[in-house]
Amino acid sequence: AKIYNVLNIQTIAYMDYIIRLYRDNYNIDLNPCGIFYFTISKPIIKNKKNIDLIKETEKYYRYSGFIINDIKKINLIDKNILNNGNGSSISLKINKDGEISKVNSLESILSENEFSDILEFVHESVKDKIMEIYDGNIEVCPVLDDINQSRCSYCNYVGICKFTKKTNKFRIINELDKDLFFNLIRKGNN
Repeated sequence: AKIYNVLNIQTIAYMDYIIRLYRDNYNIDLNPCGIFYFTISKPIIKNKKNIDLIKETEKYYRYSGFIINDIKKINLIDKNILNNGNGSSISLKINKDGEISKVNSLESILSENEFSDILEFVHESVKDKIMEIYDGNIEVCPVLDDINQSRCSYCNYVGICKFTKKTNKFRIINELDKDLFFNLIRKGNN
């Protein structure tokens, strides 16, 4: 839902730019394995009896994001996947038959076509937003994450944007499942 609403797209936009740069300037087609985010804050782990702090810390520092549904590519990212069925750097499990386990978040496992569709959607969305800015549309319309609190509640820049509930409106993000998301972006409803 966040990507469809053009939120949290920075890493995807960077990936799209790099792919296009290499294709257009160096005639090299890149085929990424995925797009990942990495937590850089320190984990807070409750110290319980007989807990392996190293394993708990490793769980916290796993990559999250989107991965291509291709065992060979997945193995390039995390060699432990094929060795013992569990990823050490990505949260993924592989069944004994070599298939991705259904315990995984299937929302983050994409086909090559789905991955390309996301890149194209973000590319077009960024172009649209740039054109809106060129046209002078800089509407103040923050996201309402929680019915009781918006991001404006703790924003230091409310004095610059001059957002008020009386003159502006919030943007409400509705959850989308994976199928609906791809149906919407493939129809061009952005």
